[in-house]
Amino acid sequence: LAVRQFSVNGVTNGEIDNRRPDIVVFLNGLPISLLELKNPADTKADVWRAYNQVQTYKQAIKDLFVFNESLIISDGTEAYIGSL
Repeated sequence: LAVRQFSVNGVTNGEIDNRRPDIVVFLNGLPISLLELKNPADTKADVWRAYNQVQTYKQAIKDLFVFNESLIISDGTEAYIGSL
């Protein structure tokens, strides 16, 4: 199951922090993959902005990455896949 704009609550600096990764892929109810996609028409939204956003997610919503197997970032022309 792939879900767009899946809302996840985390805690940052003692405050509730709501984040919405672009796509989260679930297998048997466990979040196994996260995709962060940037608009290819936006010249400022490159693949490294997607990378930085994933780094923010790793700090703010750590629980989402417990079962994570892959992280995918793309700006429409470049794409990278990795794991934790």
